[in-house]
Amino acid sequence: MSSSEFATSVDEILKTAVLYRRQPRECSLENELAAYRELSALMAVDPKLAIQRFLELALELCPGAGSAGLSELAVDEAGDPIFRWTAMSGAFAPYVGGTTPRDFSPCGLCLDHHHAILVERPARVFTYFKEAEPEIVEGLIVPLYDTGKRPLGTLWVTSHDAASMFDPTDARILEQLAVQLVLAIKLRRKAKILVEMEQLVRDRDLLVQEVNHRVKNTIQMTSALLHLQERGVSKEARHALKEAQGRLLVLAKVYEALLHPGAEGDLTSISMRPLLETLVTALCSTPQHANRIEVTIKCDDVLLDTSQAVPVGLIVNEAMTNALKHGFPRRRAGAVVIELSECRALCSLQISDNGVGFEHPLREGSLGMRLIQSLARQLGTTVEVKSSPGTTVKLEWRLPKPSRSDATARPGGVQRSTATAGQ
Repeated sequence: MSSSEFATSVDEILKTAVLYRRQPRECSLENELAAYRELSALMAVDPKLAIQRFLELALELCPGAGSAGLSELAVDEAGDPIFRWTAMSGAFAPYVGGTTPRDFSPCGLCLDHHHAILVERPARVFTYFKEAEPEIVEGLIVPLYDTGKRPLGTLWVTSHDAASMFDPTDARILEQLAVQLVLAIKLRRKAKILVEMEQLVRDRDLLVQEVNHRVKNTIQMTSALLHLQERGVSKEARHALKEAQGRLLVLAKVYEALLHPGAEGDLTSISMRPLLETLVTALCSTPQHANRIEVTIKCDDVLLDTSQAVPVGLIVNEAMTNALKHGFPRRRAGAVVIELSECRALCSLQISDNGVGFEHPLREGSLGMRLIQSLARQLGTTVEVKSSPGTTVKLEWRLPKPSRSDATARPGGVQRSTATAGQ
């Protein structure tokens, strides 16, 4: 390159005024309309693929172009603004992913002028283009703006032959393509964000499931250790250890339910009916209760989050334990009914039996009753205990948000499950 080919300023390579003095070539409006229809359809299906097709059509509709590209504004590792060639077509396709400085490039020059520009042999000023093959003879560059005139980057075509020059028709076509290209870029970015959000949700669900699995295993291990401690201790100590095991069982079953989410994969809500059935089966499986105590569960298809499922499960455990321990002495037969329902964001739980009842219903000194009252406070309510005939434990509380059970409840409302202890 001779010394006469070097430019001293951008004014010497900027030829936009020359562009608009050239004679516009004839073009096929039918081909243009067909291209715009194709792009509109493709954007709705695959915005990323549509962007590549934009560049291919730019080469088809601008016959003098040998390369086409999309340069998007970004920042480098140092935080400096750059243009990244995110999509390319034609002779420069191998350079996809390359970058140029925002403030020292033809694309930056275009954004500074806020309109389409034409540059002639830009390597005379932007010397890094000397390494690009083939040489850029002319470059036609159009700015891309989002809503509020926020710059997104540029769309450009280059010619590599001195006999191929751009004219006003090429500028018009490129500007019309740019309008649709902005929409494609926004759709691509939105699709990318949605994919990233879906991955975050999947990662969170896996993490929650792993945590629940580890908590469940820890609880089961603790329960097994308590069982080993029963040997060689007094009768009262064995009873205390059994009660502790029962409470741990409730927690383990809650976390086990979290490990097996429902149809919607919800890892934060628990279907209470199968949880109650599991607890009842475990509590009534001991030989002293076998075939004597009939337990009936009346439960709507209620979903509770873990903050409420845990105290509800523990309340049922304590009330059932009290009923089995005190309500049916001398191997007396009887029945226990557990009712859990929801209506207009108000949940109701009632555990009643037809046993002998309490001589002193509240039994203030009872650890089980104190625990039930404490759990009721966690739900933001108080517990009501009635005795004679039998014993009834009842409480109502308001759900923190509308439960999905309204949408999934089966016709007929109440689902009944009857189990006989020991079966």
